[in-house]
Amino acid sequence: MDLSPYPYEHPVWWLYVLVLAFCVYWDIRYFRIPNGLVVIIAVSALGMLGLRAPDLLVTHVLVAGIGFAIGFVLFQVAAMGAGDAKLLSAILLW
Repeated sequence: MDLSPYPYEHPVWWLYVLVLAFCVYWDIRYFRIPNGLVVIIAVSALGMLGLRAPDLLVTHVLVAGIGFAIGFVLFQVAAMGAGDAKLLSAILLW
């Protein structure tokens, strides 16, 4: 497998961009973000980290956890939706 230093040259990165665009569309149209799409983003991020930078895996997971905690607090004060909090943590895995 070719591991170019540029992530946009890898097909998984384009899958991430496509699914993220679909999340944006779905959120604007229906005010919901399907869990399956968030799972695809999270799994693709973990897969790319495992292939490209396994030493940074723990760091990315910690940052995503902190982002989820912040999103959860924002959800509790009605400043952000729960789907947005989940999507935030999945995006932070990248």
